[in-house]
Formats: sequence, C-alpha cells, structure tokens
Amino acid sequence: MMNLFSISQNNLTVTTNITYEISGSRAAGNNITGFLAQAKIAWIDFGTSMVDYFKSYQFKELLFTLKTISFIISLILLGIIIYIFIKSSTFKKTTKLVQKIKKKKTQKVWMKIIRRLNSGIEANHKLAILEADRLYDESLKILGYDKEKTLNNLDEIKKAKKIKNHIIDDSNFKLTAENAVYGLIAYKKGLEELGIL
Repeated sequence: MMNLFSISQNNLTVTTNITYEISGSRAAGNNITGFLAQAKIAWIDFGTSMVDYFKSYQFKELLFTLKTISFIISLILLGIIIYIFIKSSTFKKTTKLVQKIKKKKTQKVWMKIIRRLNSGIEANHKLAILEADRLYDESLKILGYDKEKTLNNLDEIKKAKKIKNHIIDDSNFKLTAENAVYGLIAYKKGLEELGIL
C-alpha cells in the first residue's frame, strides 16, 4: 500500500478510479439482484391480486353486466337484421307472389259466392253471405284484426255481419235479394281494401 502512495498524483487517481469501479460493479450486481427479487415479488403480488379480483363479487357483477349488455346488443342486431330482411326486395317479391296466389284462390271463392247469389234461391243467398263472412274473417286472421279499423266501409260490414248473425240465429229469417246484395257488396269492398280481392 505504501508503494501506491509513493506513486505520482496521476497514478494515484488511476488507482483510486480502479478501486471505485470494482466496488461500483459489486454494488450494481447487488442492485440488479435486489431489483429482480422485487420484480418477482411484485409479479406474484399482481397475480395474487388478479386471482382475488376474479373471485370477487365485483368481478362477478361486472361479468353479469357485460353479459347483459352483450345480450341486449345481440337482440338489437338481430332486430336490425330482421328489419333489413323484411325491407329487402327478395322478401317483398316473395310476399307479392304469395299475395298473388292467395288472391287467385280468393277470387275463385268469390266467383263461387257470386254464382250462389245469381242463382236466385234464398238458401243460396244465405250460403253466399256465410261464405263471404268466412272469407272476410279468414283474411283478417292472416292480415291482423287491427287492419279492420282502417277500412272505409266498416259500418257497412257491421250491418252485413248482423245479416249473417240473423241467418245463423234464426232458421226462419227471410233474406231478401236486396239485403244479400248489400251484404256481399260490403264484404267485397272490405276485401278489396285489404288487398285480398
């Protein structure tokens, strides 16, 4: 050690620097080991706290809320898809085709009703009123009974239904040709407004 002090000032500085670097690298090694140990402990603490959070009531409540929100969003998207499908031209074409087919069938039934009216026989007139009423009711069942409220001749249809009720309730009810024509015209107008005839 004495020899070190007898060396010039520049060498002493170098010797001091070397000593400092050796002791500094030991301290740095200790710092890295300490840092890694702290990081490991922090990571374990983080993992433990996450596990505890996933088991907690708060997480279950959050999960339930997210499930509810996703269910509602799914319903909304499903509704949008159905709405778009209904508004699409393919659905409209299919609906129009079905309506044309139903219209043809309805027209055949209506022609049969008119033949009964033209027969001039009271029993056939009664059957014509009953068949027209059944056709009207079946149309409303398909289209929805709320459509009836939109008809312009609802009062006439109510009168035609009274005629139908008399036919059903009273076997001795006399149906005039005029009342039969009146009832059938009322039903025909209603069916036309509904788009069936």
